[in-house]
Amino acid sequence: MPLTKRHPSKGERKNLFKKGIVPSEKKHYNNNVKRKFTQEEYDEIYGISEG
Repeated sequence: MPLTKRHPSKGERKNLFKKGIVPSEKKHYNNNVKRKFTQEEYDEIYGISEG
C-alpha cells in the first residue's frame, strides 16, 4: 500500500506510523501523536539511534 497525499482516516494514521512516516509528514499529525509517543518510541519508529 503506497503512501499518498490524501488524508488518511484515524485508523490508517496508526498504521502509517507503524510503517514509519518521513519527519516532514509527521508535522501534519503532530497534534495527535504528541501525547501518545514518548521520545524513545519516536526514536524507535524513525530509526534514530546515536549510540
